[in-house]
Amino acid sequence: MRKIAVKGVFTLLAVFALLHAGVFPVAAQESVLPDELARIIERFPGGAGLVDFVTDNIRLLITVMWIALVLASVIYAGIAAFKYVTSQGDAGKIEEAQKAVKAIWMGVAAFFVSIIGMVVIVAIAGGSLATTVYETCILASGSEGCDVCNEQGIVEGNLCEYCEDEYDIKAIRSEYQVDARCSN
Repeated sequence: MRKIAVKGVFTLLAVFALLHAGVFPVAAQESVLPDELARIIERFPGGAGLVDFVTDNIRLLITVMWIALVLASVIYAGIAAFKYVTSQGDAGKIEEAQKAVKAIWMGVAAFFVSIIGMVVIVAIAGGSLATTVYETCILASGSEGCDVCNEQGIVEGNLCEYCEDEYDIKAIRSEYQVDARCSN
């Protein structure tokens, strides 16, 4: 029974790793970046490619983490099995091997609990962990426009909305001079 359970867990981990790697297409892959950050990165030269680059590297990191977890679990399970087989009935060695198997399960459980915790935090945060990112504050963090953005957010007719519009124009026409209140 235990062999079936262990094989099932490792098979499940392998499938998750392959899903994250994109081997089995689940759905259209979207950017893992918050929309606000993706919108700002797209303004830089080669921006859309940069968003894809960052997203691909985040996916690669997740895939590497899954594979590392599976490999570490398999190696540690092999070591525990070797200890168990070579124990020759010694109660101390058998107990040591059993502790190693428990450690494997605790590590896998901790990994899944951390993932569930992240999902719960995102759900509580309203579907996004990102705070609002203002282009004005990224490009001119000490400006009057950034101060208004941080204090009031974008409100119709305020300086924050005006500065965000200024940077939208600047993104289209690079020679455009942004209002002094919106720059450093």
